[in-house]
Parts: sequence; structure tokens; C-alpha cells
Amino acid sequence: RLMTAFGRMNCGVRLTLRVLVAACVLLSSCSGATAKPPGTPTCVSHAGYPDFAIQGKPPAKNLGLTFCQKYDRNTCCDRGTTDSVRRVVAHMQQNGFSSRCRDAWTSLECSVCDPHAGVVVTTPVCQNTCDSVYLKCAGEHFAEDALGRVVPCRASDTICAKLSDWMAGESPNSETEKSTDSQGQSTLGTQMCVAAGYSVVRAAEGGWCFDENDT
Repeated sequence: RLMTAFGRMNCGVRLTLRVLVAACVLLSSCSGATAKPPGTPTCVSHAGYPDFAIQGKPPAKNLGLTFCQKYDRNTCCDRGTTDSVRRVVAHMQQNGFSSRCRDAWTSLECSVCDPHAGVVVTTPVCQNTCDSVYLKCAGEHFAEDALGRVVPCRASDTICAKLSDWMAGESPNSETEKSTDSQGQSTLGTQMCVAAGYSVVRAAEGGWCFDENDT
């Protein structure tokens, strides 16, 4: 009887150990599926836009974007972000902006949804893109938003100015002095991007920057 009881106890211990091992394997596989690799960039909300719903997490697929859908396969943006961009574009349409400027500025506004841009505090924009957008929008009217950023003129704005006049009167600051063209001169496109809340990257500086020509 003693041996039988011992055998039953031994069998129970082995069974308990198997259960514990199986539980550990299951927990390990589950935690591995949700954990992000060390050093994975995570989403950082941008000034002037609603906070990202997945702030602190890596960019991911989001098929619920209401605008800027070219980024829906991998982005930090959500409905709140793209609704904000859509309102800007709606103001441009209501105020008669040319389609040339509207398309260029829309591309710039949507850059926040690029997965590379969503993981940094300020979107870096290539200098050639800043110059291109400026040339397309120089004759249109812009205003300042609550954060002091240059934005397309809205119906509620009491003071708007032609972008070319505004940039011509801008005093260079430390940021524009760093972002200069090949002749060492600060460009109006650079001033526009900085005034709109972006950082500017020259080709010679390397590193990723938003380029309107990228598809």
C-alpha cells in the first residue's frame, strides 16, 4: 500500500510539472508575440495635431484613415489626425486656392502620417520639397494658427498675407541659418517650412526626410 501511494504521489508530481512547463511555454510565446524588439521606434504625437491613438507604440496598419490613405498600411495616424488634415484642405478649397498649391500643401500636411515622420517630434522635410511647395503656393494667402505656425488662410482669419510677401519679410532665425542652399543663402522655401512647424534637411546632410516625389 505504501508503494502504491508513493507511486500515485510521484505520478501526480510529474503531471503537475508537465502542466507548469506547458503554462510557461504558453506564457512565453504570448509575451513574445506582443513584445516589440528593443530599439523599435514608437509613435510620438506632433504639435498641431490630435495625439496619436497609438502613441508609444510602433507604427501599424490603420484602414480607418479619412484622408492621406496612401499611408494606411503603416502609420502612426488615425481618424483624428486625418480629420485634422482634411479640414485644412477643405479651407483651401473654400478659399479658392489653386489645385497646384492645394495638392502640394496636402502632401506636406499628410507627411505626418509617414511612418518615418510619426516616430519623431518634428517632421524633417527635404529642402527641395520645401522649395517646390513654396513655388506652388507663393501667390496664395496664409495666416498664423494658435501655435504661431503658417497655415492656409481660413474663413475665420481676420489677417492673411500672400505667402511670398510674408516670407520675404521673415527675419532669419537659427533654424533657417542652418538650412541653406548650395550658395549658402537661406531659401524662402526653407523659411516657409520652418514657419509651418517642420525641420529642414539639405541633401548633403543625409538621413531621412519627407520628399513629395516619393511614392
